[in-house]
Amino acid sequence: MVREGLASWYDRESCIRESGQAIMANGQPMDDNAMTVALWIVGKHGRPLKPDGRLVRIVSVRGGSEKAVICVWTDNGPGSVSRSEGVICDLTPTAMRALAGEDGIREGRVEITLEGI
Repeated sequence: MVREGLASWYDRESCIRESGQAIMANGQPMDDNAMTVALWIVGKHGRPLKPDGRLVRIVSVRGGSEKAVICVWTDNGPGSVSRSEGVICDLTPTAMRALAGEDGIREGRVEITLEGI
């Protein structure tokens, strides 16, 4: 699996549910400090798979230099709101900072290549 597009970021506050808890699709609490990724992987029957903890390599090329991070697939996303047009995954703030620094947080998006490991 190789995809090209944009990565955005989301945090615990943005995924709080009615219960008052920020629970990811894998059933675990959201941790802004973890190196995790939310993405959609559709199975052969056309339904999204549940996050299974597989490792995903995310590569950003900014200013001619390549930067990569390894994240764990823990959540489904990105959402379908207008800000997500072209976005193929959401990262935790820590993962976005590791990939694109504070510029990535400010800009909210970064061009990436995503590879399953």
